[in-house]
Amino acid sequence: MAGLLFALPALNILRVDITQAYVENQTELIVHSIQSLLSAIRSGASASELNDSLNQIITIVSSIVGISQQALPATDAEADAVLQDLTTHCDKLSEMQSTAVGADQGGNGNGATPTFTKQTKQAMAAASFGVAKSLKHLNGLLNGSNNNNDGGAAPPSQGPDSLT
Repeated sequence: MAGLLFALPALNILRVDITQAYVENQTELIVHSIQSLLSAIRSGASASELNDSLNQIITIVSSIVGISQQALPATDAEADAVLQDLTTHCDKLSEMQSTAVGADQGGNGNGATPTFTKQTKQAMAAASFGVAKSLKHLNGLLNGSNNNNDGGAAPPSQGPDSLT
């Protein structure tokens, strides 16, 4: 029984290591998706192009949150706050997306193409930056939980630094 008690912390470290590797990998995908979204916003791309980028961001963030909630200790208030921030930004993006999709189903019978207002596009950019900032913080927490020599700060070469 004593051997099992010593193995539990090792299992938790392994779970955090695996989560850290997953989040770092997904961070690269998020950065690319956010850059695509911002480029599409700047270039006046169609709502369907914006929706494609939004779908990618929402899917990846939802996955990161789900996996991180399972791997991180439930008693970690800072991690919980970061995951809540990610969820909030993701929900905002999803809400904006459904607004445009709703324009397509307006019931007016004219088959109008969904569009996003300038304010909605600005809010998309803000929520995307919020995702990037929260994801950078999560990476820092995961790095800090494995080696507490840097106070939990993410190394400058990792995370969505190209966006901030």
